Amino acid sequence: MSTKTRLGIMMFLQYAIWGAWAPVLSEYLMRELHFTGVQVGWIYAVLPLATIVAPFLGGQVADRWLASEKVIALLQLAGGVVLLVMSRITSYATLLPLMLFYCLLYAPTLAITNSLAMINLESSEKEFGRIRVWGTIGWIAAGWQPCHEQRRDRSVASPPRPSATPARRLAACRLALRRAERDAARRYPVSGRHLLSDHGPAGL
Repeated sequence: MSTKTRLGIMMFLQYAIWGAWAPVLSEYLMRELHFTGVQVGWIYAVLPLATIVAPFLGGQVADRWLASEKVIALLQLAGGVVLLVMSRITSYATLLPLMLFYCLLYAPTLAITNSLAMINLESSEKEFGRIRVWGTIGWIAAGWQPCHEQRRDRSVASPPRPSATPARRLAACRLALRRAERDAARRYPVSGRHLLSDHGPAGL
């Protein structure tokens, strides 16, 4: 299997996790758990909040203590467990901190998978879009079945549970990319400190 194919699978699974719960979660929370609109808004707001902080922390761990493929594998496996726990929670006071915890696990993987794809592509300016589009396809594909079932039967099942499966598959996919990533790292050494330096993207 070529590196581009594996990168496409990685992107597909990365966003399939998100698409498995995001399209149907609000109706489940309001219709089945009787959350208010404000409570649902806070549930959805924690992911954008997590994406502000978590990528920096995840990048430091990936650069200094663990290989990035191990970081993503561990974060996705842990996130899958949290999603399974969340699917059995009915209290807002418990679900909100759990959702925040899950988002802090998931948010770093968004940045790390993008950087891994760009490092492993020979011409990232031309080829990254073709790889990244598989993330959008994964988001749509994962949310298609829950949305279809929701239209057919208004009594929806708990949506966080299905996304635990793509989380486990992505963890396995990340381990499969380990060899290609190490080869690319030797050719193009990039660290989180470099990305934030005057010579990196932040200094442009």
